[in-house]
Amino acid sequence: FFFGFFWPMFGCYNIALHCEGGCGCDAQPSNLLKPLASNSLVDDFSSLAQKLKSSASSFMANCPNGVASIMVANTIVFGLWRVPRLQQPLFAQLTCSWNGCARGKLWTLVTANYSHSNGLHFGFNMLTLGVLGPTVERILGTDEFLKAYTLGGVVSSVGFLLHQRCRGYHNACVLGASGCIMSIWAIYARLFPDTQILLYGVLPVSAQEALLLFICLDFIGMTSGLGLIGWAAHLSGVGFGVAYYEMYLKQRLQERSSMLRRIKKRWWS
Repeated sequence: FFFGFFWPMFGCYNIALHCEGGCGCDAQPSNLLKPLASNSLVDDFSSLAQKLKSSASSFMANCPNGVASIMVANTIVFGLWRVPRLQQPLFAQLTCSWNGCARGKLWTLVTANYSHSNGLHFGFNMLTLGVLGPTVERILGTDEFLKAYTLGGVVSSVGFLLHQRCRGYHNACVLGASGCIMSIWAIYARLFPDTQILLYGVLPVSAQEALLLFICLDFIGMTSGLGLIGWAAHLSGVGFGVAYYEMYLKQRLQERSSMLRRIKKRWWS
């Protein structure tokens, strides 16, 4: 697996090239575009786009219902965030803060986990969900997976709010699915601790080692107040995932394994 977890703030730039006239080039829009249309680089990008579209369609066709529904919901909300006139009401009604919850906006404990105003944040969260989510959902079942994902998000939001309140920041807001993703990753790491992944495409580590590494990074970030990142939300998500596995899922899997052994023994006896 390839993982790259980055949550930086970044800017988007659109570049437009045009001719103002009077430069003697005698160029028309159609003439400017003709060389590009036959350019092999454009053909390569077009081919890559088609392959990505085909891969995305294949993934969604084989993706479990729970993961697919979460990704679709996140994509729709992210699209709404792209509309300038909707950003203020979305910020007011979907992001989670201590003061907002104190005024009764408890739904934001959930909706904040489906909101991404940053394209890179959205992309990496959905990539990670697409890699880990299907395996975890097939083990848990769709209903149980959705419960775990949602509860992990709520716990991560509460963890963020409590940390910010202790720091005296009552208006600090949180958004993004990172807490949910970290809870699913924690469950995955407990299920398959020795699975090898390629961290950042370079460092070969086990799933459990990668989780421990990010716990350390999140703890350092939380205690140092580094950046506009919900470190406490990540750690709260991990805590929920580990507790969910140890206190509930582990026993459930043992019972299922025991039942299968009894069925097999009875079938073959």
